[in-house]
Amino acid sequence: MEKTTVPTRYVTVTAAELPAYIKSLPRLLTEILVVTVVEQGAVPSSLELEGFYGPGMLHIDGKDSVLNGGISILRCGAYVNLTRFDVRGTLTVNSGLYAVYSARSPSVAISHIIIDGSRSSADRAELTGVRCDNCGMTLMQEFQISNVGTAVLVTGAAIATASGFDCSGNRTGAYAYAGGVLILVGSTPDLLGGAANVKGSGMIFKNGVFL
Repeated sequence: MEKTTVPTRYVTVTAAELPAYIKSLPRLLTEILVVTVVEQGAVPSSLELEGFYGPGMLHIDGKDSVLNGGISILRCGAYVNLTRFDVRGTLTVNSGLYAVYSARSPSVAISHIIIDGSRSSADRAELTGVRCDNCGMTLMQEFQISNVGTAVLVTGAAIATASGFDCSGNRTGAYAYAGGVLILVGSTPDLLGGAANVKGSGMIFKNGVFL
């Protein structure tokens, strides 16, 4: 049987062009698409990745761009990787307020993200840094999350890992409920910069130990 490979394509866009470029992409990914921001500046609106599927992958490198919105990853069957964004906006999902929201997506990796609720116009007490939901699987690395109501929320039988986190000033650190599982790795603080963690039919692990 002849072995087939998925081709790789590299694309560069400015920060201002990024949201519109993502929306213009076909949902069926037949290649490994690597999108890199080449002109640092402000991304004007939320990054909404929804419904990508197929044998390809989507990699987006923000090059430390300021994001004047949130990040939403919904119903993506294809592998999605986002890195290097300073998230200063939010998005609303089912009346909840989030900087990053990932749901129904089984293969998501997000890294080098800054979330600081003190720089948002939203009520810091109502803001959740990251929510992982609805049977998704999310790998998170090198996040800075500060001054939010809840640093990381995992629910709906989702699984998430948090490695290399730097957190401070949060009201609640980890919140796991409805079958959600959060795995803290390495130097990530037990409480994710909060006063306490919360569990409601969910689990929080740190280096193989229940918290």
